[in-house]
Amino acid sequence: MLALVGIFAIAGVLLMPVMLLAIIGIQAINPWSDDLWTRPTHRSNPFRLGNPLLFFHFGAYFAAASGLGVLVSSLWHGLYAAAYGALGILCAASMLVGVRLCMRVFKHKMAEEPLEQPSQQPTNPPSPKDD
Repeated sequence: MLALVGIFAIAGVLLMPVMLLAIIGIQAINPWSDDLWTRPTHRSNPFRLGNPLLFFHFGAYFAAASGLGVLVSSLWHGLYAAAYGALGILCAASMLVGVRLCMRVFKHKMAEEPLEQPSQQPTNPPSPKDD
């Protein structure tokens, strides 16, 4: 039974980019999605519904952090925790590959440059005034 679960898990990891391509492909033709999608960054709001790439990018990094935490905890929880953590990291990497693949396939939806500009900080902050 454990081997069967392992086979399904590895098949899921290998098929993740194709499944993401199908899901995001539906969103590419959705009339309610944004006209132009921005490139996912760590500063992007993952719950902005017009750009599905942001949510899956966030989900991939969440899965990677969870997998890394479980992998570290395998030092005292054993081999099954190590396998579960490694599977989480592989799933996250597969999801990131899927997001990159979607960015290439649907490049007609991608903005040329990021629409979200980070706030500009002054290079030389003003010195405090002595009153």
